[in-house]
Amino acid sequence: MLIRVVFLYYLFFSTIIYSQSARINEISASNTVFFDEDGDTPDWIEIYNYGQQNFSLLDWSISDSENDNTPWKFPEISINSDEYLVIWASDKDRSQISYARTLIDQGDVFKYIIPNSNTSALWRFLSFNDSNWNNGNSGFGYSDNDDNTNIPPGTISVYLRKKIQIDDISKISRLILDIDYDDGFVAYINGVEVARANISGSPPFYDSTTLIDHEAQIYSGGIPDRFSIENPEEILVNGENLLAIQIHNISNTSSDMTVIPFLSAVYNEETDEGILPPSILNLENESLLHTDFKLSSVGESVYLRDNNGDLIDQISYENLPSNLSYGVSSESTQLVYYDQPTPGFSNDSQEFLGILENDLTFSHDGGFVDTSISLEITSQTNSQIKYTTDFTEPNEFSTLYTGPILIPSLVGATIRAKSFQENYISRFSETRVYSFNSYSDFPIIHLVSDVYNLFDEDYGIYAYGNDYDNNYPYFGANFWQDWERPVHISMYENNELVIDQNAGMKIFGAYSRGWDQKSLAIYARSQYGKGNIEYPIFEDLNYDTFESLVLRNSGNDWMRSNMRDAAITSLMKGSGLDYQSFLTVSSYINNSYWGLYNLREKVSENFIASKHDINPNEIDLLENNAEIVDGDN
Repeated sequence: MLIRVVFLYYLFFSTIIYSQSARINEISASNTVFFDEDGDTPDWIEIYNYGQQNFSLLDWSISDSENDNTPWKFPEISINSDEYLVIWASDKDRSQISYARTLIDQGDVFKYIIPNSNTSALWRFLSFNDSNWNNGNSGFGYSDNDDNTNIPPGTISVYLRKKIQIDDISKISRLILDIDYDDGFVAYINGVEVARANISGSPPFYDSTTLIDHEAQIYSGGIPDRFSIENPEEILVNGENLLAIQIHNISNTSSDMTVIPFLSAVYNEETDEGILPPSILNLENESLLHTDFKLSSVGESVYLRDNNGDLIDQISYENLPSNLSYGVSSESTQLVYYDQPTPGFSNDSQEFLGILENDLTFSHDGGFVDTSISLEITSQTNSQIKYTTDFTEPNEFSTLYTGPILIPSLVGATIRAKSFQENYISRFSETRVYSFNSYSDFPIIHLVSDVYNLFDEDYGIYAYGNDYDNNYPYFGANFWQDWERPVHISMYENNELVIDQNAGMKIFGAYSRGWDQKSLAIYARSQYGKGNIEYPIFEDLNYDTFESLVLRNSGNDWMRSNMRDAAITSLMKGSGLDYQSFLTVSSYINNSYWGLYNLREKVSENFIASKHDINPNEIDLLENNAEIVDGDN
């Protein structure tokens, strides 16, 4: 049974309310939308006081185990009548009451210069004399219309310094750097590098350009990127401290440049240092609580107990996919699903009784066809089926499936279908590609995505966009952005469908982004359905699960041998050194031939973990001059 129905599964989806007026009001077990103070997206649990009285949660506990002898306990925190409290189910175990204060805010005055030669390395340190530097209010940049200090167009780099006063560093548990930037930066506190993005060099030269284009977010209504700085006592001193930042552009023809830094501290007691964090940072104190467990997206129970250990509330779920929530209806005490979660607020969004996903069957799995096909699609739940043939995602307004679809032999088709039923969430479409000209001795990869995701001038990752350098490699083009768009990937071997799933896709590489055939990175994520790709793609490996793959155009060898890198790295077989496996594949994007690619493992923490059977969370992956790919340095 693929529909999870609340009233049928009353044993699995239940809530028990006792005398206290608190309840588990909403949960999310696979969140990728809401961010904690570290910039992560953990699971979360919302507690609601539906009664008339305020009360303390001191020594109350919450756990995902019914018989937990050491459950996670709340600190001395009160929950007022009609108030919502969100705690992160992150396994970070932070129960001490924390107080976030912002020490550096947008609009604060910095010292800055636009260097025309390499500056003394001491500029990053507190002792450096910056008396001849300029004064300016953040942000700094040009062309985004949120710059308080305008920088000349074409500037490659700007160096910033800002002093802050901290009286007692023992009261600070961590620092948080939020920074809106275009295109790359390195940040230092008292001379120690604490964050970096999109630039190499230690330190980068004053005229270094960034590795890729990165668009600022605040000017278009977004939020800054977040970098959490642990163990601040190792870099801070009592008294005066210094934040120094060097911001770099992708080229001197770039259309814009931006840096807006925020520095906040998380204190373990109340303080009047700094200011209350601006709302854009989402650093309200109650959101800084973290349990010592995570939630499972495939189902479990959560138990709320009072300070006597008595069970106050229990909520159980069988399965909760990515970015959906499960909670108490605002109209009743019935448990329902939400496709628009509301942590910290009333459950007022549309309610659903269950979820529809993966219930369609196609009479033909697609691939190469040399005769016409009468395609039948059936729903295991007898739901309505809507479908498209123009690569777009089906919605409730798409064509209703009423009978077999004719696939002409000399034309082919791409069919994307989805189930719909009233009061149920329709999760993912399913896709089949039928191509009359796709026979190949190589395995075949079909990528399908809405044309808007790929080629729209404002949104498409493959497009040049509206403002780019006319010279190769076309800096400023959309394909220099670190954008990810949804895609369906299918792989056929000997015309048999062996990989079939939704995923995310980014343009991959450096200067080879400028070639017409661009390298593509494929990411399996739970928000698209499955969190990994499971198939023995590479015959020389002893594992067959991959979180990401690369369709590589051979980089600077494109339109030459198209095999140099893959061939050279394959010489490492048997050497005891790690190397990337590869497989030559024919490719199609939206049923149009896209040439040969080298399908490769993507170097990441999961790549290392798979080869050495270790936890990917324990890996620090660095490149070039100790620049962080994953983990820390």
